[in-house]
Amino acid sequence: GDSDGVIIDEYTQAEREDGAAVVGWLARQRRCDGNVGMWGISWVGSNALRVAAGRPRAPKALITRGGAPNADTAD
Repeated sequence: GDSDGVIIDEYTQAEREDGAAVVGWLARQRRCDGNVGMWGISWVGSNALRVAAGRPRAPKALITRGGAPNADTAD
């Protein structure tokens, strides 16, 4: 997206919480059956992995390419 915020680190707890909030919002939409898929390349893939690691209820599938599974400790 195009936010007015300033990124202080590429892998923050706030990013994970924001991602989980978006997934939850999507799952509650009338046009959704409650199941959400996530995908991403590079940073977006890493962020999808981090969101899914928090075990929100909605994600049922995750596809990532080039994302770092341990982005908290290595990039």
